[in-house]
Amino acid sequence: MSRWKLKAFIIVANALWTSTTLAANGVMPTDGARRLVRTMKLGDVAILAAQVGLAHDSSSGAQNVVLLNCVRRIKAEALVDDLAPELDAALTPKEIEDAEEFFSQAAGQKIIDLGLRDLHRRIEKKSESPVRQTRDEAREIEAFAKTSAGEKLLVKEVLSRSTFSEKARAHMREIVNQCVQGETRTD
Repeated sequence: MSRWKLKAFIIVANALWTSTTLAANGVMPTDGARRLVRTMKLGDVAILAAQVGLAHDSSSGAQNVVLLNCVRRIKAEALVDDLAPELDAALTPKEIEDAEEFFSQAAGQKIIDLGLRDLHRRIEKKSESPVRQTRDEAREIEAFAKTSAGEKLLVKEVLSRSTFSEKARAHMREIVNQCVQGETRTD
């Protein structure tokens, strides 16, 4: 996997663990951040990343099956307001706009699709099958990485910093517990 694909995958996969505590504290995300969450498919990433964790955790057995089935029923759209506040906190409105533009294009979507594909592969415990970038895609990714939004998302990896991890994991556990209890995120 190329350097940028790997970094982008790490960022997208770690979106699950980013600080979603802003939403939990009542901070409402901007429309731009919500659109970027949808464009980057961060809700899907969060759900798949949770499935990866549960699929590889053999300690709980039957309980993991219940949790895994519950996580599979969570709707990506239900996570938008949980994931968007971190984008608002990490990026300026212009950077959100630039990131949305990049991830709406073919090179950005390829990064996202490769990340989603890798998560599916991890759930199924299959080996990686390499996908090559075109020269144009590589140039586009490289150019985006040099922008302030790209630097934050691809180079500095602001969405995967450890300071956010534990709080975000606790929030995701809360979402899964709500799912197990039959609350609204699976409607």
